[in-house]
Amino acid sequence: MSEQAALMMDNNLRQVWNERDSDARLKVIEKIYDIAANLYHVGDHVTGFESINNSVTSTLKHLPAVV
Repeated sequence: MSEQAALMMDNNLRQVWNERDSDARLKVIEKIYDIAANLYHVGDHVTGFESINNSVTSTLKHLPAVV
């Protein structure tokens, strides 16, 4: 894996999937994702900033917060 791809994945995990505030998360998604980005996970497939943010929000509701 390239260093750039590894950094992108790290940013995604730290700044998107660890962010519980959906407004703050959306700003990060808009910064690091492309408008046509797709998210595939656990039987879910969505496209676009808002849809990705909503999908992450829904998933995080079922997971414990990381301290």
